[in-house]
Amino acid sequence: MSRYKHILLDIDGTLIDTEQTAMLSLQQTVKELLGKEMSLQDLHYYFGIPSRDTIRILQFPDQVLAAETWETNYRRQHKLSHPFPGVEAFLKSLKDNGFELGVISSRRREENEFDHNFHPLEKYFGCVICAEDSVEHKPSAGPVLSYLDRTGAKREECVYVGDALADSLCASAAGVDFILMCWSGILPKDVRCNVIAHNFDELFSYICQRN
Repeated sequence: MSRYKHILLDIDGTLIDTEQTAMLSLQQTVKELLGKEMSLQDLHYYFGIPSRDTIRILQFPDQVLAAETWETNYRRQHKLSHPFPGVEAFLKSLKDNGFELGVISSRRREENEFDHNFHPLEKYFGCVICAEDSVEHKPSAGPVLSYLDRTGAKREECVYVGDALADSLCASAAGVDFILMCWSGILPKDVRCNVIAHNFDELFSYICQRN
């Protein structure tokens, strides 16, 4: 069993609680532009995949307008987002123990620049993979493969931590281990993982035990 050297982390739903912001803003955009009422439960499928893919799947007739409207609505709701408890102490502990940290996110880089919750965390990451950094996106292996290519990391040295089925499928396709971050205690359907963590203490403990 190889030791982990690289800890790859999703942002939304893993490090920062953005679900309410993302889903309410998407719900509002669907109502404004498609004239449809969709429940937050129905929209949850789209949490964690690139916004342009969501817009395409939902068949907005004007995809540029949909992206602009969703972004406007998201920024209006951004105050609802907040870091999960203990995130910065967790990242600092990983760095202090010699791990290399990376981000694998479906966000655009512009979204990270706008997000005041992410700014204090960015200094802990040596490599941040956003939507622009791979041709294929989650659930494909593309984002993790981009990280491997940029850093020279080996698959067996990496573990990806995420909260959604798309994260699990991305890790599996890339051939890296996956840890499910399950803050709510409700397991996403069909997710395969090496272990489940419910908070950062559990996550840190598993990573260190593995090493």
